[in-house]
Amino acid sequence: MIFKLINFLIFASILGYFLRKPAGEFWRDRHKKIGEIVSSAEAAYKTAFEEEKDWNNKFKDIGMEISELTQELKKEGEMERARIMKQARHYAEQLKKDAHTSGEYETELAIAEIKKITVETAVELATKRLLRETTDEEHAKIANSALKEIELSI
Repeated sequence: MIFKLINFLIFASILGYFLRKPAGEFWRDRHKKIGEIVSSAEAAYKTAFEEEKDWNNKFKDIGMEISELTQELKKEGEMERARIMKQARHYAEQLKKDAHTSGEYETELAIAEIKKITVETAVELATKRLLRETTDEEHAKIANSALKEIELSI
């Protein structure tokens, strides 16, 4: 058993002698890489933390901006609604006036047409009656009288 222990100590000493330099370099490099990773992680954490603060501020500002825009749009919508209603009332009044004017015009046209038909009918009836009730001599007298009136008016 002692022999085994002595053998192990000699083996460990030789191994330690030959591996001390490469093992030290390995552990130094490993320590350095871990330090770089930790530094990089800390920098990334700080950057992420700052960006989170920025985004939180932006979201807070966006909420207020959305509220302001909503109020502004509502106000503009009410103004537009009032403008459209005013325009519609004006248009309705204009339509009423136009309908009344158009009705009056149509009434005047109808009255004129009725008068025209009445006059034409009266002339036609008078002509027929004169033709039936008057003689040729009376026709000649009426014609001569009408010609004299025309000559005097000219």
